[in-house]
Amino acid sequence: DCSTREVYEEGTKEIALFVVSEIYCECTIAIFAYGQISSGTTYIMNRIIEFTVTDIYDYMQKTIESLAHEFIWKDNKITLSASVNFVDLARSERAYQALSVGKRLKEGCPINRSLLTLGMVIHKLRLIACFLHQLSKTSGFTAA
Repeated sequence: DCSTREVYEEGTKEIALFVVSEIYCECTIAIFAYGQISSGTTYIMNRIIEFTVTDIYDYMQKTIESLAHEFIWKDNKITLSASVNFVDLARSERAYQALSVGKRLKEGCPINRSLLTLGMVIHKLRLIACFLHQLSKTSGFTAA
């Protein structure tokens, strides 16, 4: 048992602030909340978003100027871009483990099917990214 703030401090804050610290790399991140029905994931996700936005704002106030100067010095333009996506996977647990029956079981089926598809898409995107990275490393155009 722990508070929402502890979940955020121990699990999500470091990831969210890493995204901001690497903002000049134009990175994208997704944070997923997963748990059984009535386990508090939706409540926790709402609190995490609130805490994260506050921390990101504070962090950016302290660092964005130095990042902008760094980019102006390098290529005479500022291109800062990052994306943080928060996804609440409410009702996305195994039916057998959650002892779901009736209406709850019916609600969970399409959600779990969508999660399976999401997992396959993420896996394929990872494979494509690895392939493109390897291709750029071995290309005669990019070799030093």
